[in-house]
Amino acid sequence: MEDFIKDIYWHSFIISNLKEFIFLLNSGRPSQARDLYNKTALELEKWLGETASSDPSTASHIQDIAIKIKNCYEDYCQCKGIVEHQLITALYKSISNYNTINVSEGKYSLISSDTGFLTLKDEDLGIYLHDIHDPMYEAYQIVSTIYKPEMESFMLLGCGLGYEAYQIYHQSNGAIMIYLFEEDENILNYATLYGVLSLIPDENIDIIHISDREKLAGRYIQSINSHPSCGYHVSAFKKSLYNGVCDNELNRIIINHEYSFESYNTAIINHWRNRRLNRITFTQAAEQNKYNEYVVISAGPSLDHNLNFLKQCKGKIGLIAVNTVVRRLLNEEITPDVIAAADPSQILSDHINGLEDDTKKITLIADWVLSWKYASMFRGDICFVRTNASAELTKLTEPDEPVWDISGTVACLAIEAAVRFGGSRIYLVGQDLAYPSGQKYARGMPHGEVSVQKWDMQVPSVDGSMVDTCEAFDWFRKAIEYQIAKYDQVEFINMSKHGANIKGAANLIYT
Repeated sequence: MEDFIKDIYWHSFIISNLKEFIFLLNSGRPSQARDLYNKTALELEKWLGETASSDPSTASHIQDIAIKIKNCYEDYCQCKGIVEHQLITALYKSISNYNTINVSEGKYSLISSDTGFLTLKDEDLGIYLHDIHDPMYEAYQIVSTIYKPEMESFMLLGCGLGYEAYQIYHQSNGAIMIYLFEEDENILNYATLYGVLSLIPDENIDIIHISDREKLAGRYIQSINSHPSCGYHVSAFKKSLYNGVCDNELNRIIINHEYSFESYNTAIINHWRNRRLNRITFTQAAEQNKYNEYVVISAGPSLDHNLNFLKQCKGKIGLIAVNTVVRRLLNEEITPDVIAAADPSQILSDHINGLEDDTKKITLIADWVLSWKYASMFRGDICFVRTNASAELTKLTEPDEPVWDISGTVACLAIEAAVRFGGSRIYLVGQDLAYPSGQKYARGMPHGEVSVQKWDMQVPSVDGSMVDTCEAFDWFRKAIEYQIAKYDQVEFINMSKHGANIKGAANLIYT
């Protein structure tokens, strides 16, 4: 790290420590908070000493605030308020007196944040790699969410200026080995000279630099798979850059990982609440749904022109609907045999609100972490299954259940159910995964009828042309293709007129 950066960051760390002090108090760790504050107070005295000569009024103001904190320290609520809204605010003003940095070289710019820590901007893409206000505290919050003491190592894709790697080192007390994956040598140099990467001892970090993005992602995935007790994280900047690499395997890892942390508390609540419900086994569900063929019904525009086909299927071909299309199907007097649902969000209950009695003769195949309100409203038989998204949460309570690989989409859950029921042919209705004629969903969907004005890309359509789609839909398509490839003994048929072509599925338009 350059000497002038060390001087700036010495001040920045004081602010960062005070924010951590507040976090520790809010987390119910007063002893740890007190130790950190006492250590920081000594550094703050040095700051006051150097400020007194150049800005005596600011130094006097900060000292008065420090005395107020000392006098009320045992009153945590008052103390936190003074630190957050008076002391830190005064330190922001003080640090603004130092020279700010805004330097561009090539495609990157190094820019001072409000706390003095530098942030990095990719000028070609026009986006920042870190928070422009306090990148160190941003990293502290991220790592506080994803780091667990039981992790033996940590795989981090994306270096930035080293803030997340440093926080992993800091919050683990140096007990964990960090494997940092980065393809851009310039970023690694910036992180070493102007970031905080050099503050991590060499014995705690191994930097894997491979300029080829596909090879680096492959190495990253291999490392995660070979270290089952590791933690892992892909920086926000890298997520879009690495979209689709390694045959989309990295996307699947990211989706499952984000699901695990973003919905963690909600998922746990749902799991424990759902265990109180009466339920059937999957074997029992399969006994109730014995068909040779199934239709998996989703919310895409092709649902509209396949309604007569679905009506003719009843009693002959099993109907498995994702939860979002149930209201529309019942309004068309089409009662599915099975509903597939996986979303932990409580808003999901709106999909069957007022339709509870209509579900009495329908089987629900659901992830264990499905919204417990939705599950409680359901009147038919319920079968909960473990998926790769909920496997970790349910490993102690449902250890003998197989884990279903549904790749993060409820349509894949429905397809998996159809295969496991014994279906030899599976029709895909509403899996357009594109915007044919600018239409995103079929009529009557809870999403609303969206006329799309902006899309990200085009993909081959089932009609031989190119069709507009977006990154999310394209990911869903690849997830379904991945699932289809696993079951070469099953025939898949795509019933869309103008949607995205799904590799592995034959195209058939109902007339």
